[in-house]
Amino acid sequence: MAILFAHGEKLYHRLKNPDEKALALTILVSLSIVIINCLVGDLLETDEIGSLFFMGVAMLVNLDLYSSETE
Repeated sequence: MAILFAHGEKLYHRLKNPDEKALALTILVSLSIVIINCLVGDLLETDEIGSLFFMGVAMLVNLDLYSSETE
């Protein structure tokens, strides 16, 4: 988790487009909400939010790949 957030923060600071920066920040906040929910709850799939976590990680990776292609 720490590596995921460290990489997301590095990506946020590397991006130049304000829309892409907002998207990266939105993804990181939504991932932190999922993690906080998991700390309070028992399991990732209990509240059926596991798919949101994996979709957020996938969107963060795709944003990183897209930004590295446009540079």
